[in-house]
Amino acid sequence: MFSSMSPLKSPHLITLADGSRITPKGIGQVSLSPSLNLNSVLFIPNCPFNLISLSQLTKSLNCLVTFSAGSFVIQERGTSRKIGAGHESGGLYYFEMQPPVSCVAVLSPKLLHDRLGHPSLSKLKLLVPSLQKLAELGCESCQLGKHVRSSFPKQTDKRCNSIFTTIHSDIWGPSRVTSFGFRYFVTFIDEFS
Repeated sequence: MFSSMSPLKSPHLITLADGSRITPKGIGQVSLSPSLNLNSVLFIPNCPFNLISLSQLTKSLNCLVTFSAGSFVIQERGTSRKIGAGHESGGLYYFEMQPPVSCVAVLSPKLLHDRLGHPSLSKLKLLVPSLQKLAELGCESCQLGKHVRSSFPKQTDKRCNSIFTTIHSDIWGPSRVTSFGFRYFVTFIDEFS
């Protein structure tokens, strides 16, 4: 309940409702809700209740406390924004504590696979142990990436049947040294011959 605590510098005595006196063991800060922090809270281990002084609360937080039948609301004085609430039970008012909430985004195995750069299923299981029972990913990109296709066929079915049907040519140059005054040359190859 205490977010920070330190020992008291000077001894205090607190008088309880039955007239008995008790000594606090420390002083610190208590966070009752994300928007409601109480400072200078005394820690009294043997006290059966956690008590809040309304006069200290309204002074330190500059807030309003409104009581109605069975409940109360604590609001900021300027904006009337609700910063706390509670209910009555057995003649006492109890503050409704809001437990800290952690929000976690749940990602699908496919999204994790995509965001981690498409690792194999075995590597993904090492990174995310909760996916041990996953049998397959079904990633289309990974399947397409595994396909192998030759750039050119190794053999062709088309063969030339006569001269000058198919001619292959190539140009080369410029040469640093000229030959007969020329710096380029062209080759012609007849596929049939």
